[in-house]
Amino acid sequence: MFLQSDKSCPLTNLIKLVSQVEVDLYEVLEITQGATKDEIRKAYRKAALASHPDKVPEGEREAAEIRFKAVQEAYDILYDEEKRQIYDTHGMGAFNGSGEPGMSGGPDLDDILAQMFGGMGGMGGMPGMGGMPGGPHAQRPRKSPNEEQKYEVKLEDLYKGKTVKFASTKNVICSLCQGKGGKERATAKKCSTCDGQGFKQVLTRMGQFLTPSTVVCSTCNGDGQFFSPKDKCKKCKGKKTTEEKKILEIYIPRGAREGDKIVLEGEADQVPGQEPGDIVFHLVEEDHPTFKRAGADLLATIDVTLAEALTGLHRVVIKHLDGRGIELQYPKTPGQVLSPGQVLKVSGEGMPIKRADVRGDLYLTVNIRFPDEKWQPSAEILENLKAMLPKPDPPIHADTVDEVDYDPRATWMTLLVPRALPPNLVQVIMPCPPQACEGCTCKASSSRGGDIEDFEKELLALRKRTIELERALASAKNSPVAPRLYIERYLNYGVTREELMAGKPIIGIAQTGSDIAPCNRYHLELIKRVREGIRTAGGIAFEFPTHPIQESSRRPTACIDRNLSYLGLVEILHGYPLDGVVLLTGCDKTTPACLMAAATVNIPAICLNVGPMLNGYLRNELAGSGMVVWKGREMYAAGEINQEQLVDYISRGAPSVGHCNTMGTASTMNALAEALGMALPGSAAIPAPYRERAQCAYETGLRIIEMVETDRKPSDIMTREAFENVIIVNTAIGGSTNAPIHINAIAKHMGVDVSLDDWDRLGFHIPLLLNMQPAGEFLGEEYYRAGGLPAIMAELLDAGKLHPDVLTCNGRTVAENVKGQHTWDRQIIKPYNDPLMKNAGFVHLQGSLFQSAIMKTCVISEPFRQKFLANPEDPNAFEGAVVVFDGPEDYHNQLEDPSTPIDDRSILVMRGVGPLGYPGAAEVVNMHPPGHLLRQGVKSLPCIGDGRQSGTSGSPSILNASPEAAAGGNLALLRNGDRLRVDLNKRRVDILLSEEELRQRRAELEDKGGYGVPDSQTPWQELFRKETSQLNEGMVLREAVKYQRLAQRYEIPRHNH
Repeated sequence: MFLQSDKSCPLTNLIKLVSQVEVDLYEVLEITQGATKDEIRKAYRKAALASHPDKVPEGEREAAEIRFKAVQEAYDILYDEEKRQIYDTHGMGAFNGSGEPGMSGGPDLDDILAQMFGGMGGMGGMPGMGGMPGGPHAQRPRKSPNEEQKYEVKLEDLYKGKTVKFASTKNVICSLCQGKGGKERATAKKCSTCDGQGFKQVLTRMGQFLTPSTVVCSTCNGDGQFFSPKDKCKKCKGKKTTEEKKILEIYIPRGAREGDKIVLEGEADQVPGQEPGDIVFHLVEEDHPTFKRAGADLLATIDVTLAEALTGLHRVVIKHLDGRGIELQYPKTPGQVLSPGQVLKVSGEGMPIKRADVRGDLYLTVNIRFPDEKWQPSAEILENLKAMLPKPDPPIHADTVDEVDYDPRATWMTLLVPRALPPNLVQVIMPCPPQACEGCTCKASSSRGGDIEDFEKELLALRKRTIELERALASAKNSPVAPRLYIERYLNYGVTREELMAGKPIIGIAQTGSDIAPCNRYHLELIKRVREGIRTAGGIAFEFPTHPIQESSRRPTACIDRNLSYLGLVEILHGYPLDGVVLLTGCDKTTPACLMAAATVNIPAICLNVGPMLNGYLRNELAGSGMVVWKGREMYAAGEINQEQLVDYISRGAPSVGHCNTMGTASTMNALAEALGMALPGSAAIPAPYRERAQCAYETGLRIIEMVETDRKPSDIMTREAFENVIIVNTAIGGSTNAPIHINAIAKHMGVDVSLDDWDRLGFHIPLLLNMQPAGEFLGEEYYRAGGLPAIMAELLDAGKLHPDVLTCNGRTVAENVKGQHTWDRQIIKPYNDPLMKNAGFVHLQGSLFQSAIMKTCVISEPFRQKFLANPEDPNAFEGAVVVFDGPEDYHNQLEDPSTPIDDRSILVMRGVGPLGYPGAAEVVNMHPPGHLLRQGVKSLPCIGDGRQSGTSGSPSILNASPEAAAGGNLALLRNGDRLRVDLNKRRVDILLSEEELRQRRAELEDKGGYGVPDSQTPWQELFRKETSQLNEGMVLREAVKYQRLAQRYEIPRHNH
């Protein structure tokens, strides 16, 4: 209802309104109940014009807005015949608060009246059902699916209205067999495939196991029967429908907006036994080179010469959308002058308001063109101008006067001043005009209120910045050739001196894509749109490469490169004169490496994800990236497929450009970058090949300039509250077990304390909302179409689980970005109170086996739970004998050896694969059982290890055990046959050996020189092993963490020219 949406209306006004205005919609429009459509339309125009807020005095505008909404509500319902019939039968109780029939999403007018005056409010709604219509009604035939498509419309057509005709080909019921599909006397045969049911049971993947589900029978297409070839209709060939061309016509009304729907009822494909669906066009507004729409208003810029600004003008200043010239006479009073940036309001020349005879306003921003270098007036003319114009200020008296030379082309910003000036300093350097500015600190400075401590801090910051600028100026004076040396080599590929010295923000683009990093390679194309966005917003773009990271081909493991890439990126961001940076992310480790560097340097930064691949398919079933690898290996080990089929199966997981289309580490980390506030809202889930991905790249380029201009840095965004939001979001999406490693590392470099205890405390009790592999069944395209991360966060926000006021990269809060962004597809994204799984977060485990490890609970399958965790006398706990493997090579050598003591209760242990042992912490802990157990139906066994596992794995492993075997952890003491106890309720994993036995084994191990690890094969491997912490600490370089906020902590780096 219109009352519900007016949240600012006080209760007293609401009571007054209810008492004054009858709720009868016919009375709102002043028509009878038998009024025709034409009478309703005329009454609406009259009422809308009379109640439009712009047509009343300022003091009456609030009441007029409420009346106008009431008129709009009445028209929307009464003009639609179906809605009108529902209203006549059930009243407003049958509408859900948005003018649509159905269950109410919140209190409507019935509820308000009932609460105020008691009873039902006289609205005819069913009690206790939020206004759901009561009483019997005829069940209408099913409708065939609607056809939804976008239709791009020029702003001129939205202004004038337009009728569009186009040819359409659609399926219609066959005229020969009348939709039967067979000849006149032919009889359909019962489908043997589905036994006449029209559907059949198939096995589909849920997590890492196969579960039965129902699908439409492909033999009979869901009919349960079919005709033999000789009995099929000759015209439709048994398809029941034929193609028919038709000329369709749509009318785009004046004042239509982007997102409006134009519905052609019954024009979709016809299906036998169903009413034809509708063709629905969703309007998309094209950008206009001159005008920009702002609600019902139009914005434009006009060029005025300096002479016109001083003496006035009387001419056509702009051509309107309908071709009319807009003539402007200024000033109306002699002596007034136009100022740069002055806005002129032209009433009634904005966009028309749909279904009303009123328009918004046109706002013209004045741009004054000053004379160029060709203007060379005589001295006499200049003297006459001086005499006519206001006199200059009196001379400034000084003890001594120096006449100095100057450069008429000089600008403030050169490459000698690499950081963009903060806005408050720009205000000081560039003083405001004599009149006060709206929102500026110059406004009424004598009466400016505030906290004295805040003013002192601002003053100190200005003094510090002044000192920095003075030092830069002194450096330039001492070395006048320095600017040329700084920019000279940037000219050799076509960049101009004007660009580099124009004071525009210099934006770096960290390129992570290359031929040896294929998951991110599409960034070579996306970067073009990033550049265009940067240039459009007034910046200069500099692309540079980062150290490549490719998960599937880097040896020994890609994780070793995360810290190496981080170091290189820090040096670039700190050592080169960049004002901000766009971080091109995608594959697993690229995102944390970029965010760690952004946190360390702390200049304005924003992430752009390359996007997930399109869905992969095999035998008409979804084939998820990474998931096909683990499933294929199991099938191969069980003898279900041969090696050639294995290769073909795995290749189906890479159907297009982009990173993994499952909720593996890549999708997780890019989703968490968005949740953290470091990427544009809604950007993480957009598939790489979709056009929206390129549009997002352009918008990212625009946004980084705004971030530089407002000095919005990572430290403003990545706060403690933001990291807590990330932990909660990770559980809701079923995020990767690699997330705690990377997020904790980013937090350390940002100076925020985040521990694995936080992941358990904040995240464990959050439910799983996203039905996406590996914890669910769908892939990235469905996730994006269902609303992406904003739809997930909207559920969490409504449940009160997020910090709503956390700032994000677009300058808005989390709540402002995601509130109300709920999904339309509850199969993909579940509501918070009806999730896929409750208590779906990580558990942080400790005990005598290790000090720290984690387990992902949302991938625990029901068979695994029943076998290991369902003992009523010992719930969520089990014991078992271990089988120990020293690295993946040992695992592959022993797995199928009959002498290896693996049974269906064994616990598989992988050690020697942590940060020091591998080196780099390999993704090898997810181990499948041997072939003989797979063939018996045992699909998984408990796994424990001091390494990691792929985020695409559905194995319920205990991971990231710290300290690792190579660092002296107790994993190094285990032997085949030792027994472990795992207790998830107590968060413990213990070795069932005596303390004496453990001491003896440790002494024997130390006598042998400790747990053996392979030699370092490169300088970086040796440095990595010396400087890197354990997985529970984020695997960071210990000495690097102390370097934080470099851009604020240190002066501009010295130069050597």
